[in-house]
Amino acid sequence: MQTGARVGANNMKPDYERPLIAYAYLAQSGAQDDILSGLVPLLAPIAKSKAGKTFDRDFLCRELNRLYGIEVHPWAVEELTPRMEKSGVLVKKASPKTE
Repeated sequence: MQTGARVGANNMKPDYERPLIAYAYLAQSGAQDDILSGLVPLLAPIAKSKAGKTFDRDFLCRELNRLYGIEVHPWAVEELTPRMEKSGVLVKKASPKTE
């Protein structure tokens, strides 16, 4: 660390721009009645980065916060999962057959 460098919470600059843009997008997408479905298009870049891998709801929550400044509870992501499958963002793998 450099001499004289200060680290602390009071040095952090709040980021209001990303959440505001995300809110504006959700408002314009017609997702007022179902805000979770409005998130589905925002998930495409996140899902693409994890293509072929097992779905991780906690990773998704962290990425929504990191990329868009949107805090989504993991339970909300659980509710969103069927909509992500329906839109093709998630693909359900067939279970291995047991004999």
